[in-house]
This record gives sequence, structure tokens and C-alpha cells, in this order.
Amino acid sequence: MKRLDKWFVNVKEVGLSQFDTVVKTIRSYLYGISNYFKYRLTNAASEAFDNKINIIKRRAYGFHDLEYFKLKILQSRGRQS
Repeated sequence: MKRLDKWFVNVKEVGLSQFDTVVKTIRSYLYGISNYFKYRLTNAASEAFDNKINIIKRRAYGFHDLEYFKLKILQSRGRQS
């Protein structure tokens, strides 16, 4: 984190305006970035599951049975109930 802070300062001192957006983006996601390097965990599994649900929703367009939709979500995760 110290090296990254130093890089932010160096970019600002040099005056490279092309990097302003990069610095802003990194700072806005800094909490998640630092947590990844600390714990080596991502939210990739939840993002993938969310994507699966969105695909099921697109395929089910026009159907109005919520229970069937729930069943399809559970089946996509390998569960049935």
C-alpha cells in the first residue's frame, strides 16, 4: 500500500493528466484491491452465480411462474427441492 501511495504522489508530481482517471479508479476500488492481496479472495463465484440467474431470466422471458423460476435457479446450482 505504501508503494501504491508513493506511485499516486509521483503521478501527481509529474503532472501526467492521462493517469488521473487511472488513479481515481484505483482509489475508488482500493478497499477491494487491498483485501484481495490480504486474504486472496474474490467475489468471482457470486458474480458467476448472478450471471447464471440473469441468463435464466432471459430464457424465461414471458413466463410468470415464480416457483418455476426458483426451481431453475436451484437446478443451476445442482440442487433440487
